[in-house]
Order: sequence, then C-alpha cells, then structure tokens
Amino acid sequence: MGQYKLTQAKIDSLQEELAKLKNVGRSTLSEKLAELRTHTNIEDDEVGEVLTDQVYLEKRIVEIETILDDCEVIPEDVNTDVVSLGSEVRVGFEGYEDTFQIVSELEADPLNKKVSEKSPVGAALLGHKVGDTVTVDIGVVRRAYRILDIK
Repeated sequence: MGQYKLTQAKIDSLQEELAKLKNVGRSTLSEKLAELRTHTNIEDDEVGEVLTDQVYLEKRIVEIETILDDCEVIPEDVNTDVVSLGSEVRVGFEGYEDTFQIVSELEADPLNKKVSEKSPVGAALLGHKVGDTVTVDIGVVRRAYRILDIK
C-alpha cells in the first residue's frame, strides 16, 4: 500500500514536472555554471546563487521520485454511498451550496475546492452519507454542512 494516495492526474503532473526538472532544469543550470566559469571576474554571489538553485532542483527531483515510488492511485470510480478519498461532495450550509473534492494532502488546493482528507472540512466529511449533517470547526467559525450529493 502506497504512502501517498494520488489521482492519476496528479501522478501525470508529477511525472511531467520530474521530466522537465531533469531535462530542462539541469541543463539550464549546467549552462549557467559553464558560462560563469568563462568569466574571469565572477562574483562568489553569482556562483552561490546557481549552486543554491541546483540544490533546490535536486531536492525537488528526489522529493518527486520518492512520492512516485511510493504512491497509490485513487480509483476514479469511488464509492458514492459514503464520502471517501476522491469523492466530489456537494454540501449545503446557511442557505448556500458548495462542492468540494476530497484529496490527499499533496493535491490539496483550497482555492480550487480540493480539500485535504486531513483538513477540518475533509476529515469531517469522510465516512458520511447523503443527508448527514457534519459540524466543522474552521478556526473560530463553526459551520454545519449537510451532504447533498456524492459523486
């Protein structure tokens, strides 16, 4: 069982980012270092910047490889009887409606209504059914969400 649970779209996105970092990112930094070596009066700051960029690039490459090596795909055909990882949940609260997708922490993007399974909203919704009302404490605000639909 993978430590990271991701949608296929996120896996594809990470694979694309990894390829770009390995091919474009590495070659760009190598070119910058080669160019700096041709100058006779280079500043330590300039070399330091490129080397710092290289460290961050390599860290990100290792991070993505680690995630991809230990991930599990969230099935697209999620159980619509209860809210689970990958579910799209339509909720009602205080006369309003909203829709959230429950995702892993790595995919969370609250501005695009993708909430982590470990966030207050995501954790409260998990395991509940259509018609259930869950109470969520978001900071100092307490909100009751009624589950209207699960896809």
